[in-house]
Amino acid sequence: LLEDLEEAITNDTLMSFEDVAKVALHDAEARARELAILLLWENFEEKLIPILIQAATKDADTRVRAQATSKLGFYVLQGELDEISERYYRMVNDALFVILNGTDDDTVRCAALEGLGFSSRDDMGEIIRTAFQKKDLRWKASAVMAMGRSAHTDLWGQSVLGMLKSEAYDVQMEAVRAAGELGMKEAREPL
Repeated sequence: LLEDLEEAITNDTLMSFEDVAKVALHDAEARARELAILLLWENFEEKLIPILIQAATKDADTRVRAQATSKLGFYVLQGELDEISERYYRMVNDALFVILNGTDDDTVRCAALEGLGFSSRDDMGEIIRTAFQKKDLRWKASAVMAMGRSAHTDLWGQSVLGMLKSEAYDVQMEAVRAAGELGMKEAREPL
């Protein structure tokens, strides 16, 4: 049912299954919890934040933790736009930094980096740079995504341009997205 609802919402963005999704957040099946988070993708109610933090840090399933972490990243953007309270914004930031610096699976930790890309914290440049310098392509792709989300063309423009030529498909695709998010006119020709 949740897979069908997820497909329906993908095809018709006017549909909403948030009430079903809120129930499914507590389902015994990991796939149901993961899909519930997807169905709530455009819902930014503050009361969901503690539930998502719990899922991101405590759920037994890696995919659920990664999905919840990704969703929390968009709350960072909401906080940067003053769409959520400062209290909840700090709560989300703190949770994502704990995840990023923790020992969870790299998929979950990379999702935290991607979400923190929206953050205007002073130390984000160094955090993104450190991840970008890792040999693991997952981290490099996540760092490029974070570059795009940062809105700092002057800081990341050359790195993004360089990754447009990457032989690693995932890294290259993130560079394409980042170039678009950064509004990089100089990326037109390589694209």
